Amino acid sequence: MLALILLRCFNLASGLKVNLGKSKVFGIGIDNLDIDRLASILHCEPGCFPFKYLGLPIAANMNLVKSWNLIIEKFKNKLSIWKAKNLSFGGRLILVKSVLGSLPLFYFALFKAPKKVIAVLEGDGKHTYFWKDKWCGDIILRMEFPELYKIESEKNCKVSDRINIGDDVVFQGMWKRSPRSGRESAELEKMTSMVVDTSLSRKTDSWEWKAGEPNIFSVKSLRDLMDNNLDIHNHMGEFHWVKCVPIKVNCFVWRLLCNRILVACKLVETGILLDSVTCHF
Repeated sequence: MLALILLRCFNLASGLKVNLGKSKVFGIGIDNLDIDRLASILHCEPGCFPFKYLGLPIAANMNLVKSWNLIIEKFKNKLSIWKAKNLSFGGRLILVKSVLGSLPLFYFALFKAPKKVIAVLEGDGKHTYFWKDKWCGDIILRMEFPELYKIESEKNCKVSDRINIGDDVVFQGMWKRSPRSGRESAELEKMTSMVVDTSLSRKTDSWEWKAGEPNIFSVKSLRDLMDNNLDIHNHMGEFHWVKCVPIKVNCFVWRLLCNRILVACKLVETGILLDSVTCHF
């Protein structure tokens, strides 16, 4: 009853009422039966260590990799492919900023992550897609070799599933059926030659920014790269992202300057036939 009196005094003094339905009772050096009895008196649930508070594991040994599993899963779930497909251009931009900016700042400001956890979040050979990621030069294999990609048995395979690094780099393909047409055989020969000639190592994979010096990402280097490649200044002077303007408007204007809006003329250029490219209004 003393606990109820203390909570009532807290309520009267601060004006804040404790929601017992969302509260739990924890004990240190106390028998579990005593914790259960107190929880029954307070009409709340008994708790145990470790527990989560604001998404953070409390009383867990954060030096252990297994203690970071829930956090790693949260990163992966936030960046799942199906979510990106259902978001607008501006929504995807906000999602990436949130995952790559806010989440690391939130967790790493309180705990020092083990090196293995950092390696998983950055990516290694086991997390690099063989067909869908740009790891073999400046090309994506599924776009460069579409006929082989059609007969691939596991389209989400990783580089480590198809490449065996020993004394020599060996490509190990797994197909729904053996490549048999002339085009499939030609693509297989070209891709095998390209893959085995690629310089690979057993070190953990990491992202490298080619536009910066010395290979370090910065916002300025990205902005300079965009301005130089898109030549925006020749259209409307210098382009600025305005914070007070909705993100979708900023993105729309930027894509318009890049000639990326699918207007009628643009659809015709991509091979889509229309009755007319003139405006009906």
